[in-house]
Amino acid sequence: MTSQERFKDDFLSLFKRTGSNEQYITAGQFQTEYGIEPQHVKELLLRWAAEEQLISLEAWDGARLRPWDQWEPPEAVFSSAPARNQVRVKLLAAGAQYVELIPKRPVGFQSTS
Repeated sequence: MTSQERFKDDFLSLFKRTGSNEQYITAGQFQTEYGIEPQHVKELLLRWAAEEQLISLEAWDGARLRPWDQWEPPEAVFSSAPARNQVRVKLLAAGAQYVELIPKRPVGFQSTS
């Protein structure tokens, strides 16, 4: 499993673990844990929102929460000064279905014999 695949599974599973369908994140918070550059995190999140429709992305523009596709360029949703670069991510139905299909990881040590 690549770091991007692990990030996708772990990130989307976060909604199930917290019992909430929305999270507030910054693109830089995942660099240490997953080894993914913030620019790549932005690209991935935008892909999951635009192409796969797993999540929605919004940021506070000083007057209202504005969806990612109303920012120019779309990556600007991650650098809203009024929101302190925080983005609200909501899990959509396709994302919830994706989470249900993530295989469970074994807990503890596994014998190879």
